[in-house]
Amino acid sequence: MDLTCQINTDGVKLFKSGDNTIWPIFISINELSFKKRRQNTLIVGLWFGKTKPNFATFLKPFIKRCNDLYLNPLTWKHRNSTYNSRVIFPIVAVDSGARPGIQGFKQYNGFYGCPWCLCPGERLDVRIYIYTLFLREKSFFSNFGVLFSL
Repeated sequence: MDLTCQINTDGVKLFKSGDNTIWPIFISINELSFKKRRQNTLIVGLWFGKTKPNFATFLKPFIKRCNDLYLNPLTWKHRNSTYNSRVIFPIVAVDSGARPGIQGFKQYNGFYGCPWCLCPGERLDVRIYIYTLFLREKSFFSNFGVLFSL
């Protein structure tokens, strides 16, 4: 019986007047009921600083551990039965501010900020508009971003 977990991270400003933010990494086990999942959400990492984290640095030890939990199953007992469970992380829930850093892309409003195409976009006034003329190859997504390359 394998276990699946959801990962979540987002920046939180500590004080109204300060620049410092914290970025916790949360995981929750999907096989638990909603109530139990909320009661047992774990903080497994924490970044503190004046800027967004360097996600490659911030997530590297966590991703290493996630890969280890998948490759080396946990052994656990319940009611006189022994189980070996791989831990799988199929869901990473983040907002649009955190997603580009985790995926290793530019911010959505920057040149080449679209995760689906290779068009640089065009700057009009203060916004960048993306055109999806040249879609990325499917093979591009098999090893993109921070989560899969560390």
